[in-house]
Amino acid sequence: MKTLAAFIFTLAPVLATTALASDTEPEKPAEPKFEIGDCVVNTNPNHSWYSKEAEVFDIYQSSRYEAQMYILYLRTKFMDTHTYGFYDTWVIDKNAVKVGTKPCKD
Repeated sequence: MKTLAAFIFTLAPVLATTALASDTEPEKPAEPKFEIGDCVVNTNPNHSWYSKEAEVFDIYQSSRYEAQMYILYLRTKFMDTHTYGFYDTWVIDKNAVKVGTKPCKD
């Protein structure tokens, strides 16, 4: 009986942490905020493409990550190339704003 009690006592913090984490996950919107072709600018200074423009190239449901994803065509030139990035829609919806130019300017 002591072994079972010790196991439960050891496992309790893990279960509590898991329950707390699931309660604090951000609410994920049902529909993405942006549409294919929209030009967006990142507003989060912690992101690598902060204040840069990106075009929403596509939106798809990822089976691997079980999430809806944006494919963004980043208009920043890194080593003289443009870049495509894959981002969870709720992260971009929270950290980007649509700008008036459509399509984005190069």
